[in-house]
Amino acid sequence: MSKSVSEFNELRIQYNNKWLSNERFLFESEKELIEKLHSLEKRQIIDPVIINNEIDKDIESTSISYILEMLDCLPLRPDNGFDFIWKILDSISDAMKEDYQKRNGLEYKEARIKLIYHDINSDSESEKIFKNLISEMSKAITLTSCKFISKRIFEHHKSFRKNNDRQAKTFEGRLVNCISDKRFIELFYSKFFSSIDSNHETNPTSESLRDSARLLQKLIHGEKIKLGGHEFYIKKREEFFSLIICTQYRNERAHGDVSPPFRRSSAKLETFSLPYFLMIYSYYSLILVLWNMNKKLFDLESIESSIKNTIQNFKNIFNSNK
Repeated sequence: MSKSVSEFNELRIQYNNKWLSNERFLFESEKELIEKLHSLEKRQIIDPVIINNEIDKDIESTSISYILEMLDCLPLRPDNGFDFIWKILDSISDAMKEDYQKRNGLEYKEARIKLIYHDINSDSESEKIFKNLISEMSKAITLTSCKFISKRIFEHHKSFRKNNDRQAKTFEGRLVNCISDKRFIELFYSKFFSSIDSNHETNPTSESLRDSARLLQKLIHGEKIKLGGHEFYIKKREEFFSLIICTQYRNERAHGDVSPPFRRSSAKLETFSLPYFLMIYSYYSLILVLWNMNKKLFDLESIESSIKNTIQNFKNIFNSNK
């Protein structure tokens, strides 16, 4: 065990053993975020949408409770904030699935979270705001977030080829549906990760992960890229965000497949960028669904202003506009 890892383990033990005291214990990555916010004269990254006292349904009341739970996690635990928002989105989409079956007499067989975005896009105003949200968030995505996606493409494709794994098959099927050409996965893997197979290694090198993430970042920005003489672009960015990144992140956390991101020795300021990205995207998805249910609950101007301020704060904190 290296000295740095050993020292970090000591910090985690101290955190547990001193938890009953009133002293606030911060890890280095948390200190970095607080200092960055302070340097920008900000207390938070997210600028919440103003809620009007016009609650009409139980689901609106429940959703607001989950929003408050999210806010209580900030600024230091956006991963937990994301979990709260995704739970209520999952619940709403489940109700939408039941309603779809009643209205159409048949089961909705696609990922039910897609019903959230069908609902948002059913109204011209919410569709316009949502398209702007996706556009601005696509520009703001960090390399760290793209590394997460790249590594999951590597892991799932390797697992699918070796074991015909069901989860890997589902992931690849969703990814193929978001990209303009189904050859993307094989060519992407071949370009960046084929040497891992030939060298009998288990994980991508930092260089291959960085280079593959840079290509994904261009793709998410809206650029067309070339692999193996073929051109690719993302044709369904809302599905790319919700089914590829959000769902993958949620599943890993729900099943305990990964350790909490800010309790690892490798955690840095940039570690916050992925959970913040997913939380922000999910939060405004929820806001727009609720607005479609009850137009009095939020003012459109407040939603638009909140999105603008939050994404700018995100860019300033993580330098994602570079």
